[in-house]
Amino acid sequence: MLQLTRWETGSPAPAAAGGSSTVVGTTPDRADTGEMTFSLSKRLGVSDDLFETKSSGGLLLDLVAKLVQAAERSIPRTSGKPPPRATHWWNPEVRQAIKDRRKALRILKKTPANHPMKEQRAAEFRRSRNRARKAIETAKIKSWNAFLQGISPDVPTTELWRRVDALSGKRRQVGFSLEVNGNTTVEPRVIAKELGKHFSSLSSDAALPPTFLARCSRLGRAPISFPPDSGQDFNRAFSGIELTASLATAHGNSVGLDDVGYPMLQHAPPEARRVLLECLNRIWNGQPIPSSWKTALVIPIPKKSNTPRTAKDFRPISLLPCVAKTMERMVNKRLMTYLEENSHLDQRQFAFRKGGGTGAHLGSFEEILRQALTDDLHADIAILDIAKAYNTVYREGVLRQLANWGVTGNLGNYIKDYLNNRVFRVGVGSLQSRTYVEVNGIPQEAVLAVTLFLVSMNSLFASLPGGVYVFVYADDIIIVVVGGSTARVRIKLQAAVNVIGKWAETVEFNIAAATVAIPIIKPLIDRSSSKIYLSLSAENEKYSVSRWTAV
Repeated sequence: MLQLTRWETGSPAPAAAGGSSTVVGTTPDRADTGEMTFSLSKRLGVSDDLFETKSSGGLLLDLVAKLVQAAERSIPRTSGKPPPRATHWWNPEVRQAIKDRRKALRILKKTPANHPMKEQRAAEFRRSRNRARKAIETAKIKSWNAFLQGISPDVPTTELWRRVDALSGKRRQVGFSLEVNGNTTVEPRVIAKELGKHFSSLSSDAALPPTFLARCSRLGRAPISFPPDSGQDFNRAFSGIELTASLATAHGNSVGLDDVGYPMLQHAPPEARRVLLECLNRIWNGQPIPSSWKTALVIPIPKKSNTPRTAKDFRPISLLPCVAKTMERMVNKRLMTYLEENSHLDQRQFAFRKGGGTGAHLGSFEEILRQALTDDLHADIAILDIAKAYNTVYREGVLRQLANWGVTGNLGNYIKDYLNNRVFRVGVGSLQSRTYVEVNGIPQEAVLAVTLFLVSMNSLFASLPGGVYVFVYADDIIIVVVGGSTARVRIKLQAAVNVIGKWAETVEFNIAAATVAIPIIKPLIDRSSSKIYLSLSAENEKYSVSRWTAV
């Protein structure tokens, strides 16, 4: 969607027909990082006087400007123009065959004429070349046959011409249209404005449960303050080792509005890292987080493969400054270490935790179901999903929970500042919208956000009645009730769903309507339908739940 020039970080492989025209690099093989490091070392001129005369904001501005200047001399940018024609017959088999042919050719060229393996390696190169030719020929035939089979009187004209363009190597246009006030527009400025208004509304007070807003209007939102540091290890100054580790685990070539990417930070000289570490520690010790770190560039991505029509058909992907995310990674490691070592996060929470991936989540769930089948018991399951979960996180609730868990000083104050005054701009083509405010929630693509989301979900477990199994993976909630009586199991499941609905209203969440219940019954006795009711708001909405039987 975003048609801007980028730092050139590699040679793209041939793309599939009809793919996007944006060049995406893989490895920094074209960048002269040594030249960038040398150039930046000369430009910085680090001295003790520099630290004494400038604030953290001034130091960061200077560092970012000089990083970009050094990169301009040594790292080429993409042109912003569409890449060469797409190769419609390209596939993994062709890629591997060509890779093997090139490898055999390199080995053959490096072999001296009088080497005893010369003839054997020449023969191997010829075999690799023949395999590559055969793979390309087969791929072209398959591609042509697939094209012919897709032509019929039922195919719309637009789809037919799309396939013709794909066969000829033409790529899709980057731009898109949007319906605004009943009219279709392709004007980037209008599209960016409409998307900005929609994305901002997702985190507005209007998106929150009415009962929560009514309670806030009565009680108000009391500000949260953290006690001063009392010697906790997580409040100490950051070290150069932590900065190096944070940069070592950073991946990707995307940049924020400051135009600084991870490869530039990873190849920065010691002088630059010294300046960066000084700035991070000043912010850690109480200086405000730069406003530029809280400004995201949002790229709209279609939710589905079909042509999007309205703003609701797009998902916002936020690009934040890599310097900000480097510090977030350091803070997040300390926060997660403290939470895990003190067992503050419930073990029934999975995702974003060491040893808490999908395997552990599904394994624990499967164990309960297998045991129910073994014991010839009924097992009812309700699967709930939180709508727009990250956009509606209750910030004050997260801060209050951290304070109750003993977070103090630098760590608490940083997170508090981090959550305040978040804004974003929408990028469409080479144009950016005006700035929009995120009133509630946490930034989805931020490093620290995933841990703060776990904190916001943790109060769920204290609300559940006894005898109920619950498994939470990010914003997905699975409730399992097992028993000998179908009626009693269903009553207990209904009670658990009601409790979660009330919990959601108290913490700013909305439960999505896509709710499912699956009774497992042994032996096979019933295929009737039943309902679980979920009261979410003053309107007392009720969602029917499908039911089927498993043996």
